[in-house]
Amino acid sequence: MFPEFFQNEIEIAGSNDSLKLRTVADVIASLSEVQAIETYQRLTGQTLGSALAKQPG
Repeated sequence: MFPEFFQNEIEIAGSNDSLKLRTVADVIASLSEVQAIETYQRLTGQTLGSALAKQPG
């Protein structure tokens, strides 16, 4: 679900939960408005498809 850069950041964080949470916040902050809306709709079941599916773009 995370872009490769952020996957690496999560691996580097190891067991440090605060660094992991910061990385997740950075992922969310990096989403465009359209990406954020599409992700929200998938997570809440408003549209079909897995929330974990890689999206084009």
